[in-house]
Amino acid sequence: MGTAQLRSSVRSAPKIEKEISFARLKGSIVDVSATRTGRPRLHIRPTQIEHLTDAELPALIRVTLGSKKLIPEIGDEIEALARLWPPAGPIAPGAYDFARDAWFKQIGATGFIMGAPTITAKSSDGPGWYFWRSQDINKLRTLIARKIERAMSRQTAPIAIALITGDRDLINPETAQDLRTAGLAHILAISGLHMALVSGVLFTGLRALLALFPALVLRYPVKKAAAVLALAGATFYLLISGGAIATQRAYIMVCLMFLAILLDRPALSLRNVALAAIAIMIIAPESVLGPSFQMSFAAVIALISFYEKMDGSIIRLRNNDRRELQDPFWQPIRKVGAYGGGLLATSLIAGLATAPFAQYHFNRVASYGLLGNLLALPLLGMVVMPSAILALILMPFGAEAAPLWVMEQGLVAILWVAHWVAHLPQALQTLPTQPNGVLFLTVFGGLWLSLWKQLWRWFGVIPIVLGLGLGWSLAQPDILIDREAKVVAMKAQSGTLELTSSTPFFVTENWLRRTGDARSPKKALAQSAHVLCDPRGCSFVEKNRPTIVVLKAPTSWREDCAQADVIVARFYTSREMRFLCKETLVIDLGSLSRNGAYALSLKSQTSKKYTWDVNNVRNEQGNRPWSIGRNYTK
Repeated sequence: MGTAQLRSSVRSAPKIEKEISFARLKGSIVDVSATRTGRPRLHIRPTQIEHLTDAELPALIRVTLGSKKLIPEIGDEIEALARLWPPAGPIAPGAYDFARDAWFKQIGATGFIMGAPTITAKSSDGPGWYFWRSQDINKLRTLIARKIERAMSRQTAPIAIALITGDRDLINPETAQDLRTAGLAHILAISGLHMALVSGVLFTGLRALLALFPALVLRYPVKKAAAVLALAGATFYLLISGGAIATQRAYIMVCLMFLAILLDRPALSLRNVALAAIAIMIIAPESVLGPSFQMSFAAVIALISFYEKMDGSIIRLRNNDRRELQDPFWQPIRKVGAYGGGLLATSLIAGLATAPFAQYHFNRVASYGLLGNLLALPLLGMVVMPSAILALILMPFGAEAAPLWVMEQGLVAILWVAHWVAHLPQALQTLPTQPNGVLFLTVFGGLWLSLWKQLWRWFGVIPIVLGLGLGWSLAQPDILIDREAKVVAMKAQSGTLELTSSTPFFVTENWLRRTGDARSPKKALAQSAHVLCDPRGCSFVEKNRPTIVVLKAPTSWREDCAQADVIVARFYTSREMRFLCKETLVIDLGSLSRNGAYALSLKSQTSKKYTWDVNNVRNEQGNRPWSIGRNYTK
C-alpha cells in the first residue's frame, strides 16, 4: 500500500481535463507504433500545446496519424494540428481502467493529428547505446525490426518482431485471432517462456563452448562464468523487448536463478517467486491489477509447486527403472517420452492456472489450447528462439540472414498449427465477466493448493468449486450507456444485448464480450429487433420490458417523458426539463461527462414504475488521481 501511494505521487503529471478540438502542438517523437487497424501511432513529448500553459503541459501524449504518407522517426521534432481528449476511462463500470494505465505511463492526452505533421528537425543520432534513455532503446528496437522486415515475409516478420522487440502492433488481426483461438497468444507476449528460452539457450551454449577448453574447465568454474554471461544476455533482451511486467517478472526470476547457481543454491523455488513478486510490487505496484502480472505469476506458481511436489516421484521412478542401462534402445525413447510428458503437464497446469484470469480480463477461453501448445511449443523452443538469439548475435556484423531464414521456417509451421487448431469446431468459448469475489475465491483456492504440502492442501478445491458456482449465477446489467452516449445497449427478454449502433466498435465489441456474447457488433445491431431509430434518436420497446429512449435533441421532451422509463439524452438538460421527467430516470450528457459510462440493473418492477440499481464508472473508480472529472495536483 505504501509503495502504491508513493508510485501514484511519483508518476503524477498534468493531464488535460476536457476536449481540445483544434490545437497547434510541438514536440519530439519518443516512440512510433501502430494501432490495431494499422494506422501509425506516435508517443510525443510536447514542448508546446496551444491553449495550455507550460504548467498544464502533459509529460507525454499519444496521438494517431490520419495519413501514412509522412511518418516521423524517433527523435524527430514535429509541429502539427491535433485534436486531443483526456485519457479515456473504462467502457463500463468494473471494466479495465485505461485512465489508470495512462496515469502511470504519464500520458496526459490522447487524440489524432489532422493532416500530415511538419518535421521541423530530423533526428541526427543513430541507434543509441545509452540504455537508461528510452528514446535510444526505442531507436535500437526500430533498427532491429527493420532488419527483420527486410529478411522475412510480411506474414512472419511481425511475429518475429514481436518475439524479439515486444512490438505486436504490426501483426495481422487475422493471424492474432488464430493465435488467440489456438491458445498460443502467450507466445506473442514476452514472458517467462521467452526469457527462460533465451537465458537457457545462452547458458547451455556458453557452458558447452567453455567446456571445449580443458584448461578453462580444470582451473575455473565455467558453469558460473556461463551464468554471468547468460545473465548479461538476458539483460540485453529485457531492454530491447520493451520491458513489460511479465518480462520484468521473468527477468527477476532469471536473476535469482543465476544468483542461486553462483551461490550453489537451488535455482527454482517458490521463495524466488515471492522475491520476484516483492521486487515488482516495489518497482511498479500498479502492475498487480493488470492481467500480465496476474497470469504470469499464476502460471509460474502452479508450475513450480507441481514440479516441487513431483520431484520425489520422479527420483523414485528413475531409481526403480534401469532399462536404459541394460538396453541403449530405451534411452532416447525415455528422453522423448519425458520431454513430451513434461510439455503436456506444463501446458495443462499453466492453462488451468491462467484460465480464471483469461476469463476475467478477456472473456475468452481456448478450447484446444492444450493441443495447440503441444504442437507449437517444441517448434518455438527448438527452432524459433535459438535462431532469434543467433540472429541477434550476428546482427551487428550484417550476418543475420541465415538464422532469420531458419526462424521463419519455424514461424511458418507455428502459424500453420495455429490456423488449423483455430478452425476446429467450437475452438473459442466466450464467457461472461465474473465479479471480483469469484476471482478471489478461485485464486485463493489455487494458492492454497499450491503453497501447502500437507494433505489439507486439498481443501483448496472447496473455494474453487464455490467460485465457479457463483460465477454461473451472475446477473448482467440491463442497460449499458457509453460515456459519450454514442451507443446504448439494452438486454432483451431473450437475455441478449440489443444495440442502438455498432460504433464505437471497441466499446460495443467489449460490451458483448463481457456479457459472454460472441456476436460481432454489426451482427448484434442487425439482430436488434426491438430497437427503432430515426433522425430524432432511438427507442427500445418490448412487451414486459422497460421503454428506453435515446434522444439527440429535446424536440418532443414532454411526450418522451410520458412514454419512457429511461431517457438517455445526448445533450445537457436543465432543471426544468428534469422536473418534467421526475417519474423517469434521466441520464444526460452532463451526468456522463461527470461520471463516465453507466450500467443500470432492474431492481423491482410494478405495473407503472421500475426501480433501478444505478452504477457508473466514477463510483467504481473512487477518488483517485486518474478519476473522471478530477483535476489532480501533486
